[in-house]
Amino acid sequence: MSVAEARKLVAELEAAFGGGGDAAASNLPGYTWRDVAKHNRADDAWVSYAGKVYDVTEWMARHPGGRDTLIVAAGRDVTELFRTYHDVPVAEAVLPKYCVGVLTESELPTFPAPGPLHDKIKRYVAAALKAAGHDGKHSPYAWLRYACIVGGIVLATCGQVAAHGALGGATWAYIAVGAALAVVQGFCSALVGLMPLHDGSHYAITHSPLVWKALQHTHDFLNGASSLLWTYQHVLGHHIYTNVDGADPDVHTEPRDVRRIKDGQPWLWPYVYQAAYAPVLYGLLAWKTRMQDFVILFGTKMNGRIRVNPLTAEQLALFALGKLTWLTYRFVLPCAVFGVPLTAMLVFQTIGDFTTSYWLALTFQANHVVDQVAWPTVNERTNTIDMDWAELQVRTTQDYAHTSSFWTLFTGALNYQVVHHVVPGTLQVHYPLIAPAFKRACAEEGVPFLHIDTGVAAIGEHIKYLHKMGQRADDAAAAAAAE
Repeated sequence: MSVAEARKLVAELEAAFGGGGDAAASNLPGYTWRDVAKHNRADDAWVSYAGKVYDVTEWMARHPGGRDTLIVAAGRDVTELFRTYHDVPVAEAVLPKYCVGVLTESELPTFPAPGPLHDKIKRYVAAALKAAGHDGKHSPYAWLRYACIVGGIVLATCGQVAAHGALGGATWAYIAVGAALAVVQGFCSALVGLMPLHDGSHYAITHSPLVWKALQHTHDFLNGASSLLWTYQHVLGHHIYTNVDGADPDVHTEPRDVRRIKDGQPWLWPYVYQAAYAPVLYGLLAWKTRMQDFVILFGTKMNGRIRVNPLTAEQLALFALGKLTWLTYRFVLPCAVFGVPLTAMLVFQTIGDFTTSYWLALTFQANHVVDQVAWPTVNERTNTIDMDWAELQVRTTQDYAHTSSFWTLFTGALNYQVVHHVVPGTLQVHYPLIAPAFKRACAEEGVPFLHIDTGVAAIGEHIKYLHKMGQRADDAAAAAAAE
């Protein structure tokens, strides 16, 4: 956006909502995070940003990013989200009208004021895209990928039904063909999460909230899992507090968890073997996710420490419709209409789920749960992280296989995970193009860019990390001394 366009937008917003600035700081009432959290509905939405509290209820209908983004953001701090997805000077011009107070206490850890890294990365990435003649939110190739993924799931499911009739029922030939198609279906389901869901939930393709919503809900309708809960966990949790114990839902652990991945966890004897058994358990991820949807939405209302707001009627309807659609196309139609045995479809779904789970789990564990990345600590006295947000994203994430067409294609370019974490609003297909500019910005600011040469080696680093964290403290000390 040019300076002239930015000024025009600000003028239009001021004309629409009236001028005026924040009240004098001394006249602003103070609110704790608990006060803000009470205003977490579409008809009563407050957020906090950079230490101030804003009532955005009136703004919601006019928000260029759509109502849905503010509905999930309501009742919480949005400082780093705001800085990630907005042209900050332009967007900040809208805020003064809606300021209602100052934030006196934070729920989750806060970050220091932004350093130069984030702005430099944004500028360098924008310049790289402009020089190549690309719009960071558009690519015909992305739409081709989405079509191939959806087509793969549809054809695999139809193939399982057709093979039942062509191969004479529950024969070994049918089971073999159906199982092979289940692997295809499961792999394509994983790609739903890696591509359309990711691009939609990060507002990375087009500027249309309707397109974002449609792509997000491919997860509901094709995978039977809630894209709404994914947004809370991934966008509001993991992408802001990456690898921060007690804040990032992706590394949340229970006191007696099935694996040990953080120094603060107590050691239990089964962890000695976790490098062998934990990757096997990753195959249950898809099943766990579908079950967890119900537990969180209708029970705990929490994913780790990320609160889930009350459901709107639309959110509830889409959640139910997504589950019913998935059950219908995976089980009801094949079994009740076409006569495929339920046991066969359950077997195929299990194979597909294992395929989905392993591909998603291993590719992401290799990005964050490895020895090379940082595990930031929180100052318990001040509830702050002593690291700039953008720097934290770079230090807590590891890329891999940049030169591999296979890994770049079949991870949706999320093998460029460091890039993704800092500029998630840029379409993933552009990551290979902008990565050199990104690395240059990191080098200039003295922040190391972590990268492993191959995907297999990156997954191997995760297995090594599980082995290391599974050792008893005295064994680990002895091993370190030996090195």
